[in-house]
Amino acid sequence: MTTEHKEHCCGGSSSATSATEQDPVCKMSVDPATSQHSFVHGGKTYYFCCKGCLRKFAATPEAYLAAG
Repeated sequence: MTTEHKEHCCGGSSSATSATEQDPVCKMSVDPATSQHSFVHGGKTYYFCCKGCLRKFAATPEAYLAAG
């Protein structure tokens, strides 16, 4: 993930805690309780730092899941 991406849509820390999920696109830590962006795929809910990451994942979820 680039610094530009982090500043543009994430603006947060990339360190994970037990209450966070990892954005499958940019790998940022996302708090499911406050995330405004989520997507259900294969019966699992994925959380995203921004709408841009959600859109990328929704277009080709398997590409991001295979890389993980």
